Amino acid sequence: MNEQTLRKAMQEGYQFSSYTSESQIEEVIRWKICDAMKLRGQSNMDESMIVAMCRKTAEVLLRDYPSMTDKEFEIMLEAGISGELTPKETWVSGAVILQWMRLYYRHTSRISIIDEQNEEEQKSHRMTKAEVDEKNRAACENKLREVYAYYKKVGDIFDENEIIKNRDPRAFATPQFAAVVYNYYRAEGKIPEPDESRIQAANQYATEKVLEARTRNEWVKSAMEDWRDAFLLREYLGDAMKRTA
Repeated sequence: MNEQTLRKAMQEGYQFSSYTSESQIEEVIRWKICDAMKLRGQSNMDESMIVAMCRKTAEVLLRDYPSMTDKEFEIMLEAGISGELTPKETWVSGAVILQWMRLYYRHTSRISIIDEQNEEEQKSHRMTKAEVDEKNRAACENKLREVYAYYKKVGDIFDENEIIKNRDPRAFATPQFAAVVYNYYRAEGKIPEPDESRIQAANQYATEKVLEARTRNEWVKSAMEDWRDAFLLREYLGDAMKRTA
């Protein structure tokens, strides 16, 4: 695995332990696993098997690998289906994903990066709240600039290319991050309160996305909120582009 790519995934991804609920983790895992299955050429897996796979994967992640980021998980799946982690088995299943996670955590490339980070942390002081806030601000602002450039090109904030590695890195990979960015700017007062018609359109969009993903009942509320806020962020970018046209 490429160490530069791994390092970027560790820095830019969200640790699974930082998600607000297990349902969010399971939803993200589901999207990424389904993408990996498409890339692998798998299809028509039983819904109950997918649910069990995602639930167990989320449980093990939180228990044994809470510091793994969502972007690392995606890279791990790519390495797994390409045969880099387990050459004799690249078929995506619950059992092999658990094996991939164990092998990924022990991979020499990842350990090398962790050792570097630990050494740097020992040399630096612990971040203050102001420094953490500044880091979060920079992350949101940098991502919004990237997404805005992507939006001006294609008119969307997501890249749905079925081949994961060919997706534009400027786009959002999941609605969760889009919702984080939207709510950050709403709290800062930089995005105005949407009117009722736009809220209704956002709710309709979220409903369609939840139905399309066949989201489980216990996940629906958080998934609806994320998709709604992602829609509102996309509409805000559209308004911004019209103002500068």
